[in-house]
Amino acid sequence: MCVSSNIGRTSLCDVVLEVRSIFTTNLLLHYYDY
Repeated sequence: MCVSSNIGRTSLCDVVLEVRSIFTTNLLLHYYDY
């Protein structure tokens, strides 16, 4: 998925994955809250 390792911008990929995981976690918590 993240093929930008050769450029050295792995931090951007980590940020994207972290934001997506946090978003999905919040979405699941909000969905199961009802």
